[in-house]
Amino acid sequence: MPSFKIEVSETVASSTKKVFDLYRDGKLLSAKFLKKIDRSWETDYSKTLAWLQKFADGELIPEQKRKELVKNKSVMLKLFEYRGKLIRIYTIEDEIFDNDIIMVFSGTKKTQGNDIDSLNDIAKEYYKYYLGKDNV
Repeated sequence: MPSFKIEVSETVASSTKKVFDLYRDGKLLSAKFLKKIDRSWETDYSKTLAWLQKFADGELIPEQKRKELVKNKSVMLKLFEYRGKLIRIYTIEDEIFDNDIIMVFSGTKKTQGNDIDSLNDIAKEYYKYYLGKDNV
């Protein structure tokens, strides 16, 4: 089973909700995407992060900018997608974590289906790790 840790995000500094980055086996999960981000995506990525920042600060944001993803029965956590024009930021936001925000990773509109599948897999692994159970 992989090991996980969360650290307070340096990207999103919130005054209301804590925002964390998720690491698996010592690696920041969003790092792979951030390495391949190209200049044409930078503005959209910044705008998408701004929506996450506003929500974390307790502001209301348009429904189409923050979407709860359909629950996968094997994942017992609430998963969300923050949406830009091209960029998606995937998070776990659940009562079990005091409704704080755990940024899992980012993706693009083109890879959205695969990204959501990956998010479900990661969330299931993290939930098992967090609870210390193999049969979750």
